[in-house]
Amino acid sequence: MSVSISDELLETIGMSETELIQEIAIILFQNEKLSIGRKQ
Repeated sequence: MSVSISDELLETIGMSETELIQEIAIILFQNEKLSIGRKQ
């Protein structure tokens, strides 16, 4: 699956593509939907 986010939106929210990916990963980790190195 891929998600497409326009450069305009990234500019509007003041984030780079890398920052947005990191933010999504952090949110998933905090909500226990993503783990680091462990199978759940």
